Amino acid sequence: MLWRLCAVLAIVGCEAPVRDEPAAAAPSYVVAPVPSVFPLGVARGRVGRGTAPQRVALETLEGLPLQGTPVLWSLDTNGPGAYAFLSAGGTVQQITLDPIAVTWRFACNAPVVGTSNFGVVCGDAKGTRTLDVTGKVTWEQSASFVMMDGPRIAVAAPAGLSVIAAKDGHELYELAVPAGARPLAVCDGEVYVLLAEGRLQKLVPGAKRPAFTLALAKTETIVSADACAVPTAPILVTIAGERGTSVVSIDRSAGTVLGRVDDVHGMWPARGPLADTIEIATSTGVRRWDRALLASQPLALPPLGTLLASHGTRRLVRATPATAVLLDPDGIAAYLPISEPSAVLGDTTVFTGARLIQLPPRWKGPLQLGVHAPLAVPAELRDLPAPVTAPAPTAAPFELGTKLSGTTIVGRSLYVATDGGVAQLDLATLAWGWHVAEPGARALVADATTIAFATEREVVVLDRNGGTRTRIAVRAEALALAGVLLLARTTAATYVYDAVTGTLLGVLASRAVPFALQGMELVIAYEHDRIVARLPRVRLLPVWSLEVAGVVETLERSGDGVLVGLEDGDAYWLDARTGVATAVPGLGLAWRASGDAITGEAPGGPIPPAVIVPPPGKPEIYVPTDLEVAPAIATPWPPPPLMPASWELTIYDPAGGVRARNDYAFAGVAGMRVGSAPFVYTTGTEALVIDSVRGDPLRRVSLPAPAPEAGGVFSTMVDGRAIVGMILAGPLRLVVF
Repeated sequence: MLWRLCAVLAIVGCEAPVRDEPAAAAPSYVVAPVPSVFPLGVARGRVGRGTAPQRVALETLEGLPLQGTPVLWSLDTNGPGAYAFLSAGGTVQQITLDPIAVTWRFACNAPVVGTSNFGVVCGDAKGTRTLDVTGKVTWEQSASFVMMDGPRIAVAAPAGLSVIAAKDGHELYELAVPAGARPLAVCDGEVYVLLAEGRLQKLVPGAKRPAFTLALAKTETIVSADACAVPTAPILVTIAGERGTSVVSIDRSAGTVLGRVDDVHGMWPARGPLADTIEIATSTGVRRWDRALLASQPLALPPLGTLLASHGTRRLVRATPATAVLLDPDGIAAYLPISEPSAVLGDTTVFTGARLIQLPPRWKGPLQLGVHAPLAVPAELRDLPAPVTAPAPTAAPFELGTKLSGTTIVGRSLYVATDGGVAQLDLATLAWGWHVAEPGARALVADATTIAFATEREVVVLDRNGGTRTRIAVRAEALALAGVLLLARTTAATYVYDAVTGTLLGVLASRAVPFALQGMELVIAYEHDRIVARLPRVRLLPVWSLEVAGVVETLERSGDGVLVGLEDGDAYWLDARTGVATAVPGLGLAWRASGDAITGEAPGGPIPPAVIVPPPGKPEIYVPTDLEVAPAIATPWPPPPLMPASWELTIYDPAGGVRARNDYAFAGVAGMRVGSAPFVYTTGTEALVIDSVRGDPLRRVSLPAPAPEAGGVFSTMVDGRAIVGMILAGPLRLVVF
């Protein structure tokens, strides 16, 4: 037995030493994974009167992301699948959809300017280069890029324009262009340009004079032209004017106007086999038109917006600012939560540049859409007091940046963030206290014992005396703070931290609002079609949940609850503890939670002139013997000119009761208001202070400088008295009025 033990020890002793394997490198993502989906809880009720978009699954895409803000381009194919191109800093990255993969990356050294069925085009003033779908350069030249229209590219030439084939780079034709003219469409054998004085002109290579020149109304501006999609059909010109966006059909031979559609919200090629027709969305719905815009038929679709992407016979179209619908020849195929301005549509996937959305099952049932115009109620037009001049600004005893980036108030302290750091001001004595130099400070938030702000690389947390507590390595765009509960919002998620220790408590894929109510911490978030209250220190478990019949546009803290504004114009106040909802009586207003009140803003009634002068009338001569020339019994006055609209402000209690509703001849931007202080609104170099209970205009002040955009105007109560003022930067100054 002893010899066996020795043999075992010898064998063990001869084994190779164990080596530490290097840790696998963390993967990089073009589209990063979203946070895990938490239970939404059992819905206690529902708010809203619209339709919520479908829930969608999100995909992940590994790869090396581009530096900077990428621009998204699409390339549809005749068969299955589609290509997406991301470009930033002269680098192009191709992504295939269905299956999803990054296929190549190329340093084009110029921005992407267009795509066609052959590949992608990069161009600028230094030259033009094309890549095929495999990432290989097909041709390049040093001529400056001008425009691209399908398979044709226009570059600068000594005589004007040189039109070349995008596939292989050979010249199709060259023609002279009038000085100052902008090309709108480059077709096979004809070019449409916008002259410097706003007229549309058709040019033909080899012709001595233009084929036609068309002038529209002086108040209308030509935006774009669709002339090459159907070579023999009338051209379609999009214009902007007093009637909004319009589409005009023009005979391509004679240059005469054939038809016109006003109030256009979107336009796209018709789905299905009707390639020579188009579909136009207006505020009343969608109709299919011939290209002459003379005949149309209504479609069973709600009012829609602009075209986001196209793939085969399907169209991805904007529905509301936060949603889109997928259309196919049979109608609505999907109702999707897409707020991004551009997208690429594949067979089973939608790529928005930041998200890969898996298409859900086909949409069934009715679709209630609509972003309502503000509904103003007749109200008294209040007389404004005469303006008074604000006192001279008081400068801080230290230098701190040149640009204001945020302000916030807690108790009697006002905290200021500039591009050079953060400072504290005592509102009771109007004396500056501590300051901390930190370049690029922004997104400032504060609570009773904690102050936090973001920089380009991290979030800095301070104590109430300006001492640094912790630094959190997250690039936040916005912050929220309640007690020691800190929320950092990035482009992809909301991170929940303990502000004292910097510990990460959880991650949410949506915007959220933090609460610290008598020792109870909550995070209220809008997720999918729910508003959910979660416990941040108990793995974000849900406390209560409400269904949302619609789309949440605003989610703001309002006292011990949240103000929820929906896209269709409705608003609700939710109690943070119980989730009980109270409807606020107003429709389509610009909702805002402000201190102990809720405000709704809308255009009000007309503002009459100070003195109304009747129009001069001609003396009437009555001839009793000649009834043919006798004057009319009554000569009506000519209609008066349109009067400017006032600004209507409605003040509500959180419980929904109306405190006051008034019209003012003053349309301003709201300043920060804390507690029960007066409201303060600014426009240019004027400020209007309004009583928070009756809506009385208290005073109008001429400011020493325009109000800064980053929340420089404030109103609060200190020791029972109202303090209204403004912070200016470069140098840091205080104005109290």
